[in-house]
Amino acid sequence: PVDGRIKVRLMDVVPKVVRKRGCGFYGRDLNQKRAVMYYKEAFKKWYFYKVGGFKTPQVFGDSVFWAGFDTNYFLTAVVSPAPERTSARLAPLVIDDVKLVESFMELPKRTIEPHASYTESLLLFMGPKRAEVLAEYKDERLNRSLTSGWLGVIAEGLMWVLRFFYKLTHNYGIAIILLAVALKVVLYPLTRSSYESMKRMQQLQPKIQELKKKYGK
Repeated sequence: PVDGRIKVRLMDVVPKVVRKRGCGFYGRDLNQKRAVMYYKEAFKKWYFYKVGGFKTPQVFGDSVFWAGFDTNYFLTAVVSPAPERTSARLAPLVIDDVKLVESFMELPKRTIEPHASYTESLLLFMGPKRAEVLAEYKDERLNRSLTSGWLGVIAEGLMWVLRFFYKLTHNYGIAIILLAVALKVVLYPLTRSSYESMKRMQQLQPKIQELKKKYGK
């Protein structure tokens, strides 16, 4: 018999110019590449420039559901058929002066008897990080690659409304306008309350000015 493990190796090129700050609304390039992984029921990510600073490969024990690369809008990931016994490794690599990031996944150990054969099936996802697409792979935890920070619940709600308006109009420009109008309607009570408070303050200004003249500061 022969013992062994199937190893899946993904590599991507590190951009020559990696902008860390001042690019995009949040201070980072929104298309910046990252190494990503779903490990022990948690989504992990590392920007390529951080992986390049690793002195030794980062090793992750069993419980790797999937591993790959992404940007804010696209994801490439290999999904393990047996995550509870799948490990991974992440490391920088240089081949012919080209800087790379290597994501290395090892499937569970198998024993093949003489004259026997063995076949393993893996899922490879390469596509947009759209909620409705990744929802089809919720059992594989691919939908966990969608991160919206601490405002995630609000962002997901707004995206649901935007997609609803898009289905009605088939035009994202009109859908965004309708979303803005809907937000105005929802926030109208707060806006009205703010305007009323400002109006009351304006009415008090003459009296405040009189008190300042009379008693000074």
